[in-house]
Amino acid sequence: MWKKLSFWILGLMLGLLVLMSGGWLTARAADLTSQASGVETPSTITEDGVTDSIDANADLMSGQGYVLTYDWGINDGQAIHAGDTVTVTLPKTASYSNFLSTPIDVQLQGSDKPAGSMLPNPDNSQQLIITFNDNLANTNTGRTGTIQIHVQGTKADGSGSGGGSSVDLIRKNGWPLKYDYDEHGYPTHIAWQITLNPDNKNLGDVTLTDQIGPHMTFHQAQQETDPYKITTNPILPAADFSATDSGSTLVMKLKNVTKKVDIFYYADIDPQYFMTHQQGNFSNAVGLVSTSGGGDATTDPGTPDGVPATQNIVKNYSWGASATIDGWYLGGFELTKSAADQTATKLAGATYTLQKKNSEGSYSDYQTGLITDGQGVLRDVSLEAGEYQLTETSAPDGYLRGTSSIQFTVSAKDTPTVHNLTQSDQPNGATLTKTNAKTKAAVPDATYRLVKGTAGGPR
Repeated sequence: MWKKLSFWILGLMLGLLVLMSGGWLTARAADLTSQASGVETPSTITEDGVTDSIDANADLMSGQGYVLTYDWGINDGQAIHAGDTVTVTLPKTASYSNFLSTPIDVQLQGSDKPAGSMLPNPDNSQQLIITFNDNLANTNTGRTGTIQIHVQGTKADGSGSGGGSSVDLIRKNGWPLKYDYDEHGYPTHIAWQITLNPDNKNLGDVTLTDQIGPHMTFHQAQQETDPYKITTNPILPAADFSATDSGSTLVMKLKNVTKKVDIFYYADIDPQYFMTHQQGNFSNAVGLVSTSGGGDATTDPGTPDGVPATQNIVKNYSWGASATIDGWYLGGFELTKSAADQTATKLAGATYTLQKKNSEGSYSDYQTGLITDGQGVLRDVSLEAGEYQLTETSAPDGYLRGTSSIQFTVSAKDTPTVHNLTQSDQPNGATLTKTNAKTKAAVPDATYRLVKGTAGGPR
């Protein structure tokens, strides 16, 4: 009976310990967004393939890809524990497409290990959440880095073109299909749209030469019912439209083009692209050559002008994100200098040399000419991890120089980060004994004047 009761009590205690431990671990994880900088608004926004940035408050247009760059960091001195999070906020008119089945690494600079991971917030499509591991736990400064996020705009431009880059005769758009994924959760196809003749000009006969970028191959429909076969809107007679593919090139020929035509075709995506990359780009270029439509735009759109036209356009769909962060540890010391006979008397003007132990095990000068202030304090809190020694090189007036060095170690595991050191100097002094030259007897009541010497002699 007692044995069973003992086991029951032991099990209860273990259960409580597990619950308490789990609660403690959960409580340790903290939202550090308020202790972070640069995560609320991008530092720069650029369009895909463009180096010049746009206004950070501008609307991001539908059908256009953008790169958001955040120069971010964690405040100095803020502890970072495994499980702590930081929230990154996207602009209101930005849409992030997550095609990855694994989190995006937050790469620790100078290391092959990540400092955490980044994933979309499942409860807010305008946020990504960074979750730290313990690789920054022993850092207290220098936690800065860069986040790049590829997004698509959502603000309708009102042109009725379906978005995309626009020129006079053709427009281009493209997007991975978000309803057709493989067993790993990656999209299998990307749709490309060419809007030909958006202004209903008479282009005569048109040849479109489309070049499919890397990581894609043209989808060759084997059956008429294939949902990914090439199509036109409106549907054109077979005599007026043909498409021939060869490798990465698709050539489309259209006859007697006088109205707007949308052409849709699809490419198969190489699944390895998503497995081996955390960000990337799908690119598609198309060139137009027509027998008409190259003349003055003021002419009647329905009348052929007999002027050949050419146009070229490139559309990029970038995806994914990347994040980096740095970090290191800085510690230091605070030395209080006092008089040995009166510890309440703090000594200003003591000069020290700080030395650091090198890889060969010997000390070499790290900082020189360090002087205690009016309160007898010498403070340096910008020391990297290592072994140090502090040596007095010149004592304050009236005191003897300390002959022993103070050794201490700065470690990333230090708590607190500042080593409190003390040292006392003995007061300087002299004893004079006056004696008779012949008898060697002490001579009392002799009077002397004590002066301080200089390099040039007594003053």
